[in-house]
This record gives sequence, structure tokens and C-alpha cells, in this order.
Amino acid sequence: MAENTEDLKECQLCHQMLPKEQFYKRKDRNGEYNWTVSYCGKCDLKKANLSREKKKEYYKEYHKEQNQKYYNKNKDKIKKSRIYYYYNNLPINKKEEYKEKIKNKYPDLFHEIFN
Repeated sequence: MAENTEDLKECQLCHQMLPKEQFYKRKDRNGEYNWTVSYCGKCDLKKANLSREKKKEYYKEYHKEQNQKYYNKNKDKIKKSRIYYYYNNLPINKKEEYKEKIKNKYPDLFHEIFN
């Protein structure tokens, strides 16, 4: 552990004196790091998990919204990756048939995926 008491800080939840490295750094408004966070890493994690447990519905809705936003923003990228993944997992004898199907259905994406 730290030899100097200046390097120690007390966690407000578990009341242990721990080295400052076990606390998360936070930036203040000036953009400088300070050690004002009063919970050690383990206690901070426990506190966050408890918060998630209490607000399950909120986080469920939040993640649903974020996934939808990401999908709407990256539709082509997702479509390409799905087509490419499906193509790579097809048997060899069906790959050419699938390529033709994609070429007819998505001519604009075909060249980006298969070239």
C-alpha cells in the first residue's frame, strides 16, 4: 500500500483508506483531473449496479432507443455486414446463386460488398 498518507484517500462507503489510484478520476469544469469522487472503484461499481437494478425499465427503454438510433444511422453498414456474414456461412454451391440474388435486389450495395 501507499507509504505516504497524502497518497491515501478514504472511501465514503466502505470507509477504507486506499491509494488514490483505486479511485476513478473525474474532470472538473476547468478540464483538470481531481480526486473529488468519494467512492473507490469497487464501491462505485456496486453503486452503479444497484442503480441499474432499481431502474430496470428505464435502462431497457434507453437501450432500445439507442439501438434504434444506431440502426437508423447505419442501415447500409448493418445491411452490408449481414449480407456478407450470411454469404460467408453458405455452402460453396449456393454462394453464386446468392450473389446473383443480391446483385438483383441491391445493385448499389453489391459492388461495395463483393468487390
